[in-house]
Amino acid sequence: MAAFAALLALADYSTPVLLQHEHRGLSDALRFHTGAPLTHDHAQTVFAYLHDAESMPPLDAFSLGDPETPENAVMLFIRVDSLNDGTPMTWCGPGIPDTQTVHITGVPASFWHERASLASQFPCGIDCYFVHGGSVIGLPLTTRVEVA
Repeated sequence: MAAFAALLALADYSTPVLLQHEHRGLSDALRFHTGAPLTHDHAQTVFAYLHDAESMPPLDAFSLGDPETPENAVMLFIRVDSLNDGTPMTWCGPGIPDTQTVHITGVPASFWHERASLASQFPCGIDCYFVHGGSVIGLPLTTRVEVA
C-alpha cells in the first residue's frame, strides 16, 4: 500500500498523523517504526490518511500553513477507487510540461471545488497524494485542475 510506505518514510515523533478510520496494523506500525503521535485533531495533523474520500472532512478543517511557514500545511494521502478511470481532468502548472490528463475515481466533486477555492491563499495550501493499492499520483498545491 503506497500510503503506508509514504507515511513510514515521512512521519516521525514530531509529526502528528491522522488516520480517518481506525487501522490497527497501520497505527501500531507508525507508532513503533516512527514514534509519530496519532491524532484526531485535523488542525494539528501534519500527515493524514483518508481511507474514504467520500466522507472526508472539508479541506479547511486541516492546517493550510501560513504565509511565513507554508510548510506547516497538512499533507493528505487520499485512498481512491481508481487512478485510471473516471472523468478526465486536465492538470497544469509547475513541473508539468504543457498539460497532463488524469483520471481519478472516488473523489467527490466538492473536493475539487474546495481545492480550487484555496488557490487564492497561495503560498498556503494542501499537497495531496491519491493512492490506490501500490500506486500514487501527487497533486501539489501549485497544480491547477480543470474537471471536464
